[in-house]
Amino acid sequence: MRPMTLLTFIVLMSLTLNSSDMSRFYTSYFTRSELQELAQQTALRYGVDVSLVFALIQQESGWKTKVVSHAGAIGLMQIMPSTGKGFCGLSKDQLTVPRQNIDCGVRYFQKQLKRFGTVELALCAYNAGPGRARQGRCHNSETKHYVRNITAMYKRKKRALSAKNIAEKMFAEGNHPNWWRLVCQAIDVVYDREICKVEPKAVGQSAKTPRQINTWKAIFMATVDDIEQDEVKKQRQGESQILNRNKIRTNIKKACPKEPRHARQVTPI
Repeated sequence: MRPMTLLTFIVLMSLTLNSSDMSRFYTSYFTRSELQELAQQTALRYGVDVSLVFALIQQESGWKTKVVSHAGAIGLMQIMPSTGKGFCGLSKDQLTVPRQNIDCGVRYFQKQLKRFGTVELALCAYNAGPGRARQGRCHNSETKHYVRNITAMYKRKKRALSAKNIAEKMFAEGNHPNWWRLVCQAIDVVYDREICKVEPKAVGQSAKTPRQINTWKAIFMATVDDIEQDEVKKQRQGESQILNRNKIRTNIKKACPKEPRHARQVTPI
């Protein structure tokens, strides 16, 4: 008897399972990098920081697609069935599908960010419910631990993606007199490092695919945030000539080529 190929197996499964069962079957074939790409695209679509979404998923499920909590929360972003149904119009089965789970979770978290204005309160609302966050009841040990863990992961990820320190090192070494040009080059250095983890052949090439462009954008935004923090510190120290966020973005964009990234960088990481 000839051995069954994977394609034959999938075809047979599609003939014997209904659509709901097939959704659950296919979720097991998502790799970690594919899930991260989905999360990255969704975060950018809803205007939520990619590093924050990554930290949220890591805390909620550890990137496990099928996990269900003792309270009944489902999937990557641990969405309660009532929230999935009421806010996103999704059934329990649909919440097990990574794309739908991430979309629902990020959209719901974005709403909490807009409602409460700070990451800490939005995380409290996501974990303990908007009612508790609205009443300022985010001080129980479980919620405090939850918020502290995610914000710590978020800050570590942001620091890792920022190209500011690399640009400062290049500037100190006298590689280029134009600071903003160095920032742009440093972004590409970090881009090469990050894209090499999932697409080694893309290193040194222009960002063209959605994953590549989204990776470049995430690094760009992390770098803008990092530089902005320095400007805020200067303001607290009494300096008057401070660059706002829009000016930082404009300066980097002006220093960069029209393509999303350079063809090649000369400074290794």
